[in-house]
This record gives sequence, C-alpha cells and structure tokens, in this order.
Amino acid sequence: MAWQQLPADAGQIVDVKYDCDWETRTLHKRVEDRSYGSVELFMGRIADGEDRYEPQNGILPKVDQWISEGRV
Repeated sequence: MAWQQLPADAGQIVDVKYDCDWETRTLHKRVEDRSYGSVELFMGRIADGEDRYEPQNGILPKVDQWISEGRV
C-alpha cells in the first residue's frame, strides 16, 4: 500500500494515513497513536459517484462507514 496523509494530519500525535483501491472501490485508513504505540486499520466502501482521491490537497472520497480491520 502507498499510504498518503492529509496536510491537516501531518505532525500530529495520532498519525492518520490513507490508501485508495479503485479496483475494489475501497478506501483504507491507518491510524497510529504514537503516544501508545498502537496501529489500527480501517476500510470503507467508496460511495457511488465519488472519484476524487487527492490527499495532498485534503480531498478524500466519501465512504459509507469505516469498518475496523484490526490492530497490527
């Protein structure tokens, strides 16, 4: 996966990064809490009609809901 970060999330204690899979129309989110050292992964199905993924510009496609994929 090629994790990318929104500018607003850079330099925070809770590090949030995203990866988009257009083939399966899913957006993946990786949340690392640096204060606890925990990492949790989430997956969301991209809503119909959403086709923009530009995290460097603060733009993510909308997802129906985030589902936890567990901790790593």
